[in-house]
Amino acid sequence: MIKKITDYTNKVITKSHKIMVHEIWANEYYEKDFQEQHIHPRSHFSFTIIHKCPEGSGRLKFFNPFENLEYSHYNISYKYFSFIEEPPQNENTIIIWPSYIKHMVTPGSNKNKRVTYSGNIKIII
Repeated sequence: MIKKITDYTNKVITKSHKIMVHEIWANEYYEKDFQEQHIHPRSHFSFTIIHKCPEGSGRLKFFNPFENLEYSHYNISYKYFSFIEEPPQNENTIIIWPSYIKHMVTPGSNKNKRVTYSGNIKIII
C-alpha cells in the first residue's frame, strides 16, 4: 500500500517528501449501514482500500469542494462541472483523495459484509 501511495504522491508533490500513515481503521457495512458526509481534518490525503464489496454494497461518494460557492451557478455550469463523483469500487481497489474533500458512504442493500480499510496520510517535507 505504501508503494501505491508513494507512486501517487510523487506525481502530485514536486518536493522531496516522506509519507506518514498516521491513522488506519477497518469499516464493516451491512444492509442499510452508511457513513454521513464528512472530511478528515489534520491530514493531507486519505485513502480507502475496498477489500470486500458484495452486490448491493453502499458506495463511496465525493462532493465538489466548491459546491457552496457554485450554488448560484448550478443551472449554467452543471454540464461542465461534476458535483458528485463516485469512482469505480471493485474489490482490491485503493482510492486516494485530498482529505479536505467531503465524502460519504451511501446505505447499501447488501446482505453480506462490505469491508474497507481507511486511513489518513500526512506528508512530511
